[in-house]
Amino acid sequence: MHFIGQPKQLTISIYQLIDGEYQVKQFRGEDTIHQSIVFPELSLTAKQIF
Repeated sequence: MHFIGQPKQLTISIYQLIDGEYQVKQFRGEDTIHQSIVFPELSLTAKQIF
């Protein structure tokens, strides 16, 4: 869990290894997170996780 932005906000960072390099996607508040390869139907917001 990180605080990012101004003002600081709770942020979820998801890292994915692509072509030998990690790519990061960040989610805050009502952003929908649907990045799971294992659970492709999973759809949560960052706020629901916090």
